[in-house]
Amino acid sequence: MTRSTGKNRLCGLLIASLMGLSLTACAAEQKNDQRMRTATDSKMQGEYLPFAIMFDREGKPVVVDENREPLKPRDIDFPVKTQAIRSLETMTVMSYEGSHMYMLKIGGFIYLIPLPH
Repeated sequence: MTRSTGKNRLCGLLIASLMGLSLTACAAEQKNDQRMRTATDSKMQGEYLPFAIMFDREGKPVVVDENREPLKPRDIDFPVKTQAIRSLETMTVMSYEGSHMYMLKIGGFIYLIPLPH
């Protein structure tokens, strides 16, 4: 085996390895993208519900849909016609005067969020 043949084989192996890595990265990205999708229609897909709670510039919570469009609150008649309560989650948001911090308590965990000055 000559020296140039060995270099050609090494170069071929390197190219094949790089192609394999790039294909693996693409497949991993597609899998992650599918996992992050929200629900559509009545079927649940992914691991997140099709809404989120965000905060406006004044620190007030705003519920948004999967396109980050604000949802309008509405009145409902109680009691809600259902079989049973599946879960109840609470959220506490605290802002401090003279501080650039927000404290969030969600699901029993406390988050201290620094805000830009």
